[in-house]
Amino acid sequence: MIFLAFNVLIPLTAGALPQDGQNSTECSQSIVHQSIIITVLVTLTHETWLQMLKSLFYDDLDKTKLKLQNNECSPLTNANNENTQNFIVEDQKCEDEDVETEDVENELQVAARDAIGSDKLVLCKEGVGGTYFLLDDEENKFGVFKPTDEEPGAINNPKELLDEPILPPGGGAKREVAAYLLDQSRAGVPETYFLNNVSSTVFCTKNGNEPKSGSVQKYIDVIGSSSSFGSSCFLTEDVHKIGILDIRILNLDRNDENILVKKEADTLRLIPIDHTYSLPPKIQTPYFEWMYWKQAKLGFSDEMKDEVNKINIAEDAKLLRNIGIDEDSIMTMRITTTLLKKMVAKGKTLFEIAQMICPVGKCKTSKLEEMIQIVSKQIESVPNQICFNEKGEKREGGDLFIELFCRVIDEL
Repeated sequence: MIFLAFNVLIPLTAGALPQDGQNSTECSQSIVHQSIIITVLVTLTHETWLQMLKSLFYDDLDKTKLKLQNNECSPLTNANNENTQNFIVEDQKCEDEDVETEDVENELQVAARDAIGSDKLVLCKEGVGGTYFLLDDEENKFGVFKPTDEEPGAINNPKELLDEPILPPGGGAKREVAAYLLDQSRAGVPETYFLNNVSSTVFCTKNGNEPKSGSVQKYIDVIGSSSSFGSSCFLTEDVHKIGILDIRILNLDRNDENILVKKEADTLRLIPIDHTYSLPPKIQTPYFEWMYWKQAKLGFSDEMKDEVNKINIAEDAKLLRNIGIDEDSIMTMRITTTLLKKMVAKGKTLFEIAQMICPVGKCKTSKLEEMIQIVSKQIESVPNQICFNEKGEKREGGDLFIELFCRVIDEL
């Protein structure tokens, strides 16, 4: 809580006081002014305090990520080239340490900045965008950098293999970071952060040698991609975790080349990478490589069901807003994650849930798209009173949609 004390001077009614020998009607013309001082103590929440600061210092609070929110620390910086700032309130702590400002970079970001500045990077031959392997002093790969302006369809893309990318260029870095933050190491998405204002002569540049920004991801030493192995070799747990992540972010391009394989002892483990084409602004047809693997047709373990049940959609939405994901894409996440949680609770398999999201057979629309159409029509004809909650507060459009969407799911 924030405590503010104000001294307020309150003037009293001015008037003339009678002098000795005068009655009240024969007052002196000298006027006496009287006042009192009142001390006012105001108690504010951190959120209210930050909103007050916003009105003084910021045009758009959504563009600023404040680590005071939820009392959590984050190593992230903003995806744009703008310098973000964090207001630190006295005695605010995070894991018994002082909250750090957002311009403090972590070890991976620092190493990546140094490598890029020293031209210790090479362009990856695979893929359709500008992806660079970062090298240490011994020429070993330690990171992967994807500049925003070299995404497929962007002006500086070095490969020009796609005339029409799945999603417009420019938002890949945010979506890469979003996948890592939402995953929270469950499916094994490598550490991924923003990296701003870096320059190298190795970069593809067609519009001047300006500094670039994008995402940097920790490099994982693997033995190949899933395309080099039979899918029966993989752990059911790994397949389920990747499938859950892909549904939550509606991954439009989960092909067998962006599921990497590493060996731990005698076990093959899966590593999901490349989430540039996820979190689209509207529900559309995804691609799930794992959909027809045998593991997807097996039931979830009790531990996996519990993990899905614990997913907090509201907190995930806040997280995505903090890194600049647009509201339409956040709504996509809310819809797909709601479907996931409901279907897992009903005992459905990963395959059965994927069948609801992907068009099956000759159908051009998926079951999910049909459900969304039903809800959209319901909203058009909904009585005005339903637009308000029990407290009489007007519901946000997205909240009403999700409530009606849940009813449609429950009726299945």
